[in-house]
Amino acid sequence: MRLLKKISIPVFGALLLLPVGLEAQAPARGKVFANIGGWQVKRFPKYCVASVGFDGDRALRIYSGADSFSFGFMGAATATAAPKTPVTYWFDNNKQAKFTRTAVKRSNVSEDGGAGWLIFVDPANEPSHAGEFELARTVTFNYKAGGAAQSETFQLKGARTAFAKVFECSGQ
Repeated sequence: MRLLKKISIPVFGALLLLPVGLEAQAPARGKVFANIGGWQVKRFPKYCVASVGFDGDRALRIYSGADSFSFGFMGAATATAAPKTPVTYWFDNNKQAKFTRTAVKRSNVSEDGGAGWLIFVDPANEPSHAGEFELARTVTFNYKAGGAAQSETFQLKGARTAFAKVFECSGQ
C-alpha cells in the first residue's frame, strides 16, 4: 500500500479521512452530498469526505472510501509541524485511553493556501477510530510544532450524523 503523494483540500475542512492508496482529488470536483449541522459531506470519484470548520484555522476532516478510513486536523500550529509528527490524541478527556501515532503533514498552496494538515490513515488490517469519533463529544490532539507543545481540542457535535452520511455516500 502506498500513502498519499498530494492532498488537495480547501481550508474549510480539517479532519481528514483519506482512503489508503487514493490520490487526493481537487475539491472543486467534489459534489456536495449533504450539509449536517456545520459538517459538509462531499462525494469524489473514489471516496467521500466530511469536514467541519471551527474558529480561526482549525478544522477536522474524515475520509471514507470503499474499504478505508482516514482522518486529520488543521490547528493553529500544524503549518509549522514537522513532515512526520508524533501526535497523542484521546476522546472525551479520557487520557487513560490515549493513542500515539505519527501523523503525516500535507499541504497544497493552490487549494488551501498552504495550510498544514496532520493526517492519519487507519490501516486496513487494524480497527478504525470511526466509532470513537461517532460516539465522543470531543477529541484532543497534542503535538509539537515550532519547537513548542501544542494542544487542540475539537467539539464533535453532529459527528454521528456526519459519519452516517459520509459512510452512506461512500457505500459502506
